[in-house]
Amino acid sequence: MEHWDAQANARVYLHPLSGIRQGGEISTPDLSSGWRTFTLYWTKTRLTWYYDGRQVMTTTTGIPQQAMYLIVNLASYDSTPGTCSGTLQIKSVKVWQPRS
Repeated sequence: MEHWDAQANARVYLHPLSGIRQGGEISTPDLSSGWRTFTLYWTKTRLTWYYDGRQVMTTTTGIPQQAMYLIVNLASYDSTPGTCSGTLQIKSVKVWQPRS
């Protein structure tokens, strides 16, 4: 998921090593108003993204079949007033593997 400035929308993407990049815009009004929950449910045949418990994107093509790692960062290159404040607060990260 990527979000810029004070926009009311973010974008969710899947960038497979081969194949077409998939993604789309999702509504994320006022991300600074409180804690948010972002979820990726990943099975062998499907990826489903959620924002605050609401499904925002799903795909059944280009599903990665190898081990992956999580990157969470704040990439802010603009110091124009009204853009990113330069802060990112994470309360927790949870990773689990569903029972087979």
